[in-house]
Amino acid sequence: LLTAAFLCHFSRTRQWWRLAVMCSTLCSYVSILTADAVLNVSQWLSCDKDYNSMWQLMWLLAVMQCTSLFFALDFVHVSFVLVLQWASFVAGLLFLQARWHQQSEQGEWRWPEPELKMNSTDRSSSRFVVDCLLIATVALFMLLLAMRRLNRSERQNFVNTFVLLHKVNSQVKQMKGTRVELLALFSNPRVAESSPIQLRPLALGQELKHLLRAVPAVHLAVEPAAGLDDVRAAIKAHDPRIILFSGHSFMGSLAFELPNGRIDLPPPNEFIELLAQPAAPRLKCVFLNGCQTAELAYKIVSQLPWLSAICWCSITEDSAARAFAQGFYDAVGCYIAGGESVQVELAYWAGLERMHTDGFRLGDPSLYLHPPDHAHVRNPQFSGCVGCCPPVHGLVVMLSNRCGEVNVLTTDAREKHLHTSRISGMGSSLATSPCDVMAASMSSSIVSLSTVASWRSDGTPNDGALGHAASFDGLNSGMAGSRSHPLPSIWTAVTLDELQRGDLFKRAQSSTRSTLEATISLSSSMKHSSMKASLQA
Repeated sequence: LLTAAFLCHFSRTRQWWRLAVMCSTLCSYVSILTADAVLNVSQWLSCDKDYNSMWQLMWLLAVMQCTSLFFALDFVHVSFVLVLQWASFVAGLLFLQARWHQQSEQGEWRWPEPELKMNSTDRSSSRFVVDCLLIATVALFMLLLAMRRLNRSERQNFVNTFVLLHKVNSQVKQMKGTRVELLALFSNPRVAESSPIQLRPLALGQELKHLLRAVPAVHLAVEPAAGLDDVRAAIKAHDPRIILFSGHSFMGSLAFELPNGRIDLPPPNEFIELLAQPAAPRLKCVFLNGCQTAELAYKIVSQLPWLSAICWCSITEDSAARAFAQGFYDAVGCYIAGGESVQVELAYWAGLERMHTDGFRLGDPSLYLHPPDHAHVRNPQFSGCVGCCPPVHGLVVMLSNRCGEVNVLTTDAREKHLHTSRISGMGSSLATSPCDVMAASMSSSIVSLSTVASWRSDGTPNDGALGHAASFDGLNSGMAGSRSHPLPSIWTAVTLDELQRGDLFKRAQSSTRSTLEATISLSSSMKHSSMKASLQA
């Protein structure tokens, strides 16, 4: 026992503590048995031999109980040791019986008779040895049964304690702000009047208000008037899963704020370094809600392939960007409130659906704007002039690194070159057209979000309904198991030039309407009438 305690004391041998305890308990009892092997039993009477057998049985019962209760062994290890101790007792008892029978010249050994008395001297053996064997066997089975029940109870208590402890730790981290899922960075800097860069003030208050209503507060961290140092400190303190930047961008850099409120344009690589795994190990998505952020998003996905990015490939209307962000926040809030991992693809589709519901269309507005010397530049006419009021309001895309190449989740499934696109989550190409696949993917996202949001009759969601609704478990149950099988998405490789030119999205402004119409037709086959009614609304 001291040797086992010595081995368990050192870190190098502590990993084998169970083996040391099992060997020590077995050897300790065997040492007690072997002590009787050196005794002179030639002068023993039958009662002396029975008396010794009784003490061996008492030692066995004491050692078995100590082994079961005092050494914190699992049921399998305890069972193994108890069986070996019982076998040692049987072997030692029979060996001592045979040795006494031989040395005392009792003659041929006979099976004890039922009427034999303990103090008789005219018999070569008694039935006491049989009683000891039966008692030891019954004690063994009773201890095994008791340890099995005790082990089950201990395991249940351990599981319950572990679950409760994990829940308490999660709540403590939430209260301390260390379990943040979404880190929101808002920046609306100002520039000097004499500066060649003129930035239009953004209505970030409306977006912030909807964000606070959609995402549970314990899972949200907001940095208003964010500077690069604020971003670094927030990422280190919260370790978020999703980072949102809402503000301006210029020449591939995000426009942060200095302490005096003026604009700060740090190099893109400084911002990308803050997103690396040593600084943000849990991060999986970056949402750049600003004009012409595709170049920076492309660099992020290229240098950090485990991240996905949502960005704008063109200039965008402030209200259109805000509408997309509100749909994205609603979906993120639903997943977080339900305790589920956020599906960024579904949140991206939710943003597109909210953007379309509010009357905005995908496309590059700069293709419609007047040249600088046009007469409408000074005197715009917002009625009947597409140059003053473009029919499209911005182009938002989602980027992901797949097999070493930057891929884009396209919204226009009718382009011919997309027929060879890979379907994520499926190993082979589908026989159906990409339009059908995209319509099915869009329908699943729209139906899920529409049911959770409790849409009003005018097509707008109740304030805060999405952020505190139930999880998507029950909603997706009627959609061919969308949780167990990821929603099919059309991804295609893209270069930075193609992304900035918008070659893949020439007809994107009308694609969302086609997917919505396909969704309406698909709703007729749905089992749940509430989903169909909310989608029709």
